[in-house]
This record gives sequence, C-alpha cells and structure tokens, in this order.
Amino acid sequence: MGDVKSSSFVTDVGLIQEQLRLSRYFGYLPVYASTTTDFSYGKIVLAWLIEACPGYLWIVEVRDEVVSIWNADLGSSWGFRALVKEVDNDGDMIKSAAHELLAQYGVRNTRADQDELVHGLKRDARGDAVRIN
Repeated sequence: MGDVKSSSFVTDVGLIQEQLRLSRYFGYLPVYASTTTDFSYGKIVLAWLIEACPGYLWIVEVRDEVVSIWNADLGSSWGFRALVKEVDNDGDMIKSAAHELLAQYGVRNTRADQDELVHGLKRDARGDAVRIN
C-alpha cells in the first residue's frame, strides 16, 4: 500500500471535538458545517432557535454562505434557508421564520409539547408532518 497523504484526513481537530461535544450534549448533532467559522455561526443560529422555540429538534447546516434549517420533529423535509449575509445580527429573521414554519403545521411556537408532536400531528406515509395551512 502506498503512503496515505495527510490531506485525505480531517485535520481540524478542534472542529471534530466541538461536534462530539454538541452530539453528547444534545443526543444528536444539531449543527453541520465543514469549517470552524461556519460551525461557530451554526451554533449561534441554533441558540437563536432554542431561544425562540425551545424543546424542538432543530438541525442547522451552514455551507457556501447559506444557512439551512430543518425541524426534525416535523420530518426530514421541512425547514427553510437563508443567505448568511441577509440574516440580521440579533436573529429576528431566523426566529420569525421558525415561528412561521411551526405555524404551518399547527404546532405551538413556544416550548415544544412532545405529546402534541407524537400524537397530535397528521403525518404522511413517510412520517413527515402534513401542512395544515
């Protein structure tokens, strides 16, 4: 076997350690990014989401100056995107979009109610929540 070049491995140990820390804390990895800068921004966005709508399983991905946000409680397909440069510094745009997303499925936009999410939502054959408005 030939020599393995070090460039074929992830060299940002700090990023890997932070991903592991978040995975342990949340029980899943809520932020995806390929650079430390994007990962740090993703954590800020996650904090805004948790502040605005706590208790939900939010997933944030930052890639190529686009932030993508999904709500895993609603299903694998439901979320929204925003250009990083268009997001305000206090997160009001993200919080507002999160509230709007939850309203489209008829769930409360305050603290998540797990009973409502499990038993109160109409779901399709894939298990994704069905929009009501």
